[in-house]
Amino acid sequence: MRLIVALASALAAGLFAWFVVKPQLDAPPQPLAVVPRTPQDADTAAWRARMEAELPPIPIRAFEDTTLVRSVLAAPILERLYVQLRTGAMAWHPQIGFRRPANLDDHYDWDELPLGGWNLTTNSEGWRADAELDPTLPIFAIAGDSHAEGACDLADTFSGRIAAALAGEQLQVLNAACGGHSFHQYLGVLEALCGDVPGQLVDRDADQPLETFVVSIYGGNDLHEVLRLAHWFGKSDRPPGWGRDNARIAPWRKEHLPAIAQAVEGAVYFRNNPGEAQLALAEAVAVCEELVRHAERRGIRLLFLYLPSPLETEPDAHAAQFEELLAAMELDGASLATYFELGDQLLSRLTDLGGEIRDLRPAFRDSSVPLFWERDLHLNLDGHALVAAEVLDWYRAPDNE
Repeated sequence: MRLIVALASALAAGLFAWFVVKPQLDAPPQPLAVVPRTPQDADTAAWRARMEAELPPIPIRAFEDTTLVRSVLAAPILERLYVQLRTGAMAWHPQIGFRRPANLDDHYDWDELPLGGWNLTTNSEGWRADAELDPTLPIFAIAGDSHAEGACDLADTFSGRIAAALAGEQLQVLNAACGGHSFHQYLGVLEALCGDVPGQLVDRDADQPLETFVVSIYGGNDLHEVLRLAHWFGKSDRPPGWGRDNARIAPWRKEHLPAIAQAVEGAVYFRNNPGEAQLALAEAVAVCEELVRHAERRGIRLLFLYLPSPLETEPDAHAAQFEELLAAMELDGASLATYFELGDQLLSRLTDLGGEIRDLRPAFRDSSVPLFWERDLHLNLDGHALVAAEVLDWYRAPDNE
């Protein structure tokens, strides 16, 4: 089979860049995953046909007017698409695709934190939580990728801060985010929390516990990440030569993997394959339209939260991570501006859907302190505090009472 080295997002974004896989931080780097050159080359198409005959995908159609094409993919199929499933860092889930394994209790050393480290725990369902969900209380859930999941203790994440601020209310705040998630997974999280059955239409009259659902969209790589399943479900090919920059990026991975994963890889990909940007936008909007359907028809408060990358809002604070890499990848100001403008296009289309939006870029640009860790470019404690304040401001606004 024709194979090439996968784009770093399969490893990096999905596994908190280079630190959330449990091995020691100074362990030898793991070999990069390999994936088919295109999802539909001859060998892969034959493998896919065989696997789908043995393990037929279950189409997911939540409503009669659903137009989004997707299905439940069996674990052996998803393992081919997501390396974090093959390594055991994530566990298969029928609706979400993958999430954290149950009952984790892991510690990570972290020099930038006052106490020198943080803990990641999950409950029996694999949510980032210190306890089980209370079936008697409505849920305020936050879906997102590793930024929302948090590279800090649960109480310090923006979901944890929101939980503390709303402690007197009759609800439970759930950090339902997970490293490596993108649009399809955010929708799967909502459906899992609502107790939906894949392959069956939603019973709009059935009780469900979800009261509020915040979708934290990360501008640095979510649109890039959505293409993996967009091509798989669409049975479409990547553009010819789409991986040609792998060889150029490879020497930079050891020292600059966070910067590659958090923004640069997507910028390079969409610069070289501009048609893919429109496919990514179309797929992301189609998924978000389904989220809006769920919210409107089931009485769920829905917020689309747009979280920018450090490359967009504080590049000078992380010049050591970005400057040489950008020069080597020939990403100039015009190329980056085109990449960042995809966020404007996405938010414009979400506005057309009638979705409520919080664009965090102005608040991040106005911050007097850095909002991302220097070590790996995820949200730091100040970043989580700012995001929590923005979400609480939306939640407490008169229109949401």
